[in-house]
Order: sequence, then C-alpha cells, then structure tokens
Amino acid sequence: MPINAQLVTQTLNMDELFEPHVTQWFAMEKQTAVPIRVKIRGVSNDIPEPAPNTLENAQLQVKREDTGFSVFPMDADFSLGRLNPRELRSAGLYTSVGQKLEPFVVTRRLPPDSANRSIYRKQAEIVEVDRRVYVIAVVEVDHEPEEGDPPYAKFAIGEVRLEVS
Repeated sequence: MPINAQLVTQTLNMDELFEPHVTQWFAMEKQTAVPIRVKIRGVSNDIPEPAPNTLENAQLQVKREDTGFSVFPMDADFSLGRLNPRELRSAGLYTSVGQKLEPFVVTRRLPPDSANRSIYRKQAEIVEVDRRVYVIAVVEVDHEPEEGDPPYAKFAIGEVRLEVS
C-alpha cells in the first residue's frame, strides 16, 4: 500500500504552529483567574500550569471604580480581577486619612510614675496597635512644678482612621 506523499505537507509541527511560541503562554480559569494546565488531545505537548512566581514582577495598576478597585496589567485594559475596600484595609492599605481623631481622649494630669512613656514635652507619637493607628500627644506637662505640687504630664490619645473610599 503506497503512502500518500501529501501527508508530509499536511502534518504540522507544533513548535512552528503558534506565534508567540507556546512556552510564552499560560492559561487561567475565567471565573477565578487561577492558572491551569491545558492538555491538547492527540498532541504530546501541552500548556503547563505556570510556576507560582510567574507574574511576581509583572507591573500592575489599580483603577478605582464605584464598588471597589480593578487590577490591570500596566498599559492594558484587560482586568485581572477586583479588590474591595475591605480587602485593601486587611492588607494594611488605605486611600485617605480621616479628618479627625476618633475616639479622642484627653487624660487627667498623670504623675511621673503612672505610665511608661517617654514623649518629650509637647510632642506626639504615632503608634500602631493591632493594625490600628493612634496618635499620642503630650498636651500639658510640668516637670518642675512649684513647691508642693507634683510633676505631671497630660496626654491626648486618638485613633487615626485609615479609610478606603
């Protein structure tokens, strides 16, 4: 039985079939944007699942939208996904600082041994506690009171609201 000589010209070389080459691709599941492996029936090659760090150096941009933020490759309009304000806050990111400190507390005059603070005179510190940010300021201090009066310091303490809007 003779072999059809045209069979050779009809067979495609997978390495020459695609532009760009298959090694430059990876596939992702549409609904979750999770990378996946693609098997091609009848072909020994496939499109493998990428390494976990494949996109770690990709430059991305975030665009604000009505209900959250969309993430895009730089200079492209293909959305990779969305972030909502709660997710940004949990990552320690914010878009604005609240206009006032709330709750805001001013202490009574405290004697020198009542707290282990070292804020000098009328200065302030910004302190983070449990992913919340506070301003602690000395609003009144007297290290050399008149005779018979104890030295004291008076503090103002307020939470700085970091907001995502």
